[in-house]
Amino acid sequence: MCSRTDRHLANYSAYQRWCQSTKEQAKYLQAVYGMADMVADSETGTSHQDMRSAEKQRGERLVNATVTTVENFLNPFDMADKDCLVCISSGM
Repeated sequence: MCSRTDRHLANYSAYQRWCQSTKEQAKYLQAVYGMADMVADSETGTSHQDMRSAEKQRGERLVNATVTTVENFLNPFDMADKDCLVCISSGM
């Protein structure tokens, strides 16, 4: 079994290129986070996924759909014919 250092030394030139480009990769990643408003140190930055506006809108949509579904259920205690069984969700 080869260790991590053995793997790095097996392709030393690729390892050196990776080490030299790490700072540049971090700059690009930071710029992408800034454009997506995910910078944690800014006041408006929302680094957690659930705090992004798209996730908030999706959550609101799901809650509204759930509320609408529950409101459309039939009230089993408010039925005209109380002598038969009725499925609450469909009314049949």
